[in-house]
Amino acid sequence: NTEPITSTEAYSSLNNRLKEIGENIKNRQHKQILLGSFNIVPYSREMQELSRNSNLQISNRAFKPTPHHKTNTIFNIPVDHILYSNEMECIEITALEDSSATHIGLKGKYAY
Repeated sequence: NTEPITSTEAYSSLNNRLKEIGENIKNRQHKQILLGSFNIVPYSREMQELSRNSNLQISNRAFKPTPHHKTNTIFNIPVDHILYSNEMECIEITALEDSSATHIGLKGKYAY
């Protein structure tokens, strides 16, 4: 998980962390699934670079966004993501909520 971007220092830290993650995953030979609360939207430059650098696909791209709150506001942005190896196929991705309808994460189903 990454911290929300609240300053240029936090932005730099995010970029460094995502680059490190991407390079680490890219060098592995096995099928990979990476998930977390990245605090960036799937169409951001940073997420696209993570996908490219790690050779992983972004599950959220083909599915409905997963906002953290039920109310529709500009702040309802998808920040949780599941990325997966090219050898796999994302069958389903579901937003998980607690009993008060608060977003708590994602669940994905994959085939290979």
